[in-house]
Amino acid sequence: ERAAKAYLAAAGLPLASDRLAASAAEAAAIAGELGGPLAMKVSSPDILHKTEVGGVALGLEGPEAVAAAYEAMLARVREAAPAAAIEGVLLSPMAGPGVDCILGAKVDPVFGPVVLFGLGGIFTEVLGDVALRHAPVGRAEALAMIESLKGAPLLKGARGAEPVDLEALAEAIVALSRLIAALAGEVTALEINPLRAGPGGVLGLDALIERREG
Repeated sequence: ERAAKAYLAAAGLPLASDRLAASAAEAAAIAGELGGPLAMKVSSPDILHKTEVGGVALGLEGPEAVAAAYEAMLARVREAAPAAAIEGVLLSPMAGPGVDCILGAKVDPVFGPVVLFGLGGIFTEVLGDVALRHAPVGRAEALAMIESLKGAPLLKGARGAEPVDLEALAEAIVALSRLIAALAGEVTALEINPLRAGPGGVLGLDALIERREG
């Protein structure tokens, strides 16, 4: 995750910054520097879905709580995934409120590079509310992808909520679509999930890059 976020951020995509801690003491020290509340996620190249192995903790306040969460998390993860190489944990400030989205891209064996955008979290898993286009796409097509979602009203301020920054969302879709088109020979998939969309912009909270073998 850390390498993927750094790479995508260097390519111009909005990704949350984080700090790696390889021990409970390091985690506590980082917590003292960053303040709180903090998000903690296990850092392992062998674990793609962190929540399934107990590798995510949110809203942590203070060095003592962070150190305790570190020890508890590593115990859970080692029990759930004993063969996984664990680098430590990633610590980052909790993101502000917004609508969680998923932004992904892959190289399809038939259609070539494609980009996907949809509502994240349970909306993706339960409703399958996503839009797909051949990559790369331009701004107008990215906005059309957003508008095509059944859940688009959630992004535009349903029930009195403040609308999210649709232009920033479209820019992120365009950027990832261009990246998958350029890297089609080197990677098989790119993903930012969740991509937190709010009135002031968008921020990727987790990222994944799948490299092409060979």
